[in-house]
Amino acid sequence: MSLKDSIESVKNDFLTEFANINDSTGSELIRQKYLGRNGLVTNLFKELGRASNDDRPVFGQLLNQLKNELSEKINSIQAEDKTDSDNDLVDIALPGKLYASGKAGERFAVRNSGGIAVVEGCGSNGCEYMTGGKVVILGDVGDNFAAGMTGGMAFIYDPNKKFENYVNPQSVVWQNVETDYWKKYLKDLIFEFSKETNSKISKKIIGNYEIELKNFVQVCPIEMLDKLDHPISLKELKSKSA
Repeated sequence: MSLKDSIESVKNDFLTEFANINDSTGSELIRQKYLGRNGLVTNLFKELGRASNDDRPVFGQLLNQLKNELSEKINSIQAEDKTDSDNDLVDIALPGKLYASGKAGERFAVRNSGGIAVVEGCGSNGCEYMTGGKVVILGDVGDNFAAGMTGGMAFIYDPNKKFENYVNPQSVVWQNVETDYWKKYLKDLIFEFSKETNSKISKKIIGNYEIELKNFVQVCPIEMLDKLDHPISLKELKSKSA
């Protein structure tokens, strides 16, 4: 694919995703995905070096136009309480749902107290000090995941079995998804996310859910284990129903 085609493809993908963004949290995620340090547009700028001397100014102008267009669209829906993009901070503490294809930045869902979110990865300190809500991450997480997490629930897609290298184990336990209630809850959430974002990884998971389910880790605060209306383990479920 030529650089010109890549520019057009990135623009079309952005417009498709942007159509589903309606709040400052979603707009910050899409900004990170396309205009962040490792964003799709940023990476296209890095490819200018392989263009010919004649083509480089033309492609450079196209990229600058694309960057400006994307920035204007994102800024148009940035609320006054916009998140701190310098820290790649995404705070979903308020109730509601966030569906964003692409990887979130550092401290994703910090202090989340009731929001429901699905993303395709996050940076360090994800779900830090989380007290409520549900988070599904269909990709890798960064260091110190779930530090100080005392409430809520998280599900991590971990086909390469690397999650234990990144989780902070002081306040949480993690295991495969065991009970029918949580299996269905997770599937329904991913299915809704797939419809909203057209995410490729979510479609792959839903299309082969019974097998892909084995690749998920369910993360729960230790202090919540005996307070859950729906236990996370079959052993707890049998004990509660006895």
